[in-house]
Amino acid sequence: MTRARLRVGRLVGSAALLAVALVFGCQVLVTGDVPDFKCASADPSACPSGLTCDLATGKCVAPSDDAGEEEAGEAEAGPDTDARVDVDAGPSPLGTACRFDSECASGLCGTSAMLTPTITQGTGPVCTKTCCTSNDCDPGFLCFGAGTGGNYCVAGSKVGKTPKTNGTKAGAGCNGDGDCRSGSCVNNRCLDTCCSNTNCEPGSTCRVVSVALTNPPHDVWACAVAPGTKDAGVTCVDNNECRSNACVPTGGGSCRSSCCGKSSCATAGFPGSRCIYGPSSNDVYKLCFGGSGSTAVGAACQFDNECTTGYCDAELKQCADSCCVDADCPANQVCRPAGVQTPYLRCVAKSPR
Repeated sequence: MTRARLRVGRLVGSAALLAVALVFGCQVLVTGDVPDFKCASADPSACPSGLTCDLATGKCVAPSDDAGEEEAGEAEAGPDTDARVDVDAGPSPLGTACRFDSECASGLCGTSAMLTPTITQGTGPVCTKTCCTSNDCDPGFLCFGAGTGGNYCVAGSKVGKTPKTNGTKAGAGCNGDGDCRSGSCVNNRCLDTCCSNTNCEPGSTCRVVSVALTNPPHDVWACAVAPGTKDAGVTCVDNNECRSNACVPTGGGSCRSSCCGKSSCATAGFPGSRCIYGPSSNDVYKLCFGGSGSTAVGAACQFDNECTTGYCDAELKQCADSCCVDADCPANQVCRPAGVQTPYLRCVAKSPR
């Protein structure tokens, strides 16, 4: 497979040409006017200062040292978690380092803004895909709630877990991490992300949970036992009253449910509500909430409250609908994160492949 290397800075020969001009007392020449200097040895003295001997042609040429360029590039790039050192140039599987969406078989290259620096540290951006539970991911991968508004498939090794292929599903009983498809058994239940209650096994609910796969933990929708007794739509004061652990607004609101687009709120019993992104500590997640915007999907907008969906795409400057996975979008669209501000998942037109 062809390999492509990141080049932060390429050395050019202009400095070398200037050195030649100074040594031989001639004016600086453009590249096409540089005379050839013959050589037959790799000894530094065989060529004028700044040039090296190309033994294949017997001529003095400007140096082109790949190793030197690579070291210079790495030095300039620094410890940035999105620096890409060695990536595949073609469609690649999940977890492979990438630069562009088109390099991934999934069509999605995950940056640190999407996946958090914990996931991209050491590799830079990696191929990923959206998910509801770990069953949506490849063997060895789990569905990671990043706290950035979406869930993404990442290698279990990135968070110290070993997902079990064909393991126990989200919210089902377990005796240890090794039982679970997600690789996480908490309070004798397989802790896994979810998009709705339909993703959770009997006895568990899709609710807001603080998941400690990274430091700090992230508040995400996950299948877990619900201490609260109030269903979605019932009035509440505190989060812990609700099965969903989401009372909005806190202090005097109603229990809210997870969602994956405006239509999913109607299905969950919130007709007229929109699926919006809400804050939880330093994280964001989607929930059903009322609103009365009148601007249709695809029309120009400036603010979220203008849109019937409650979401104005900050990148495209038009109303869009939120989503969790591709299946939440029309056939000609896919679920992808916004490229500016917080990478909220929304339905956008498919890119040509």
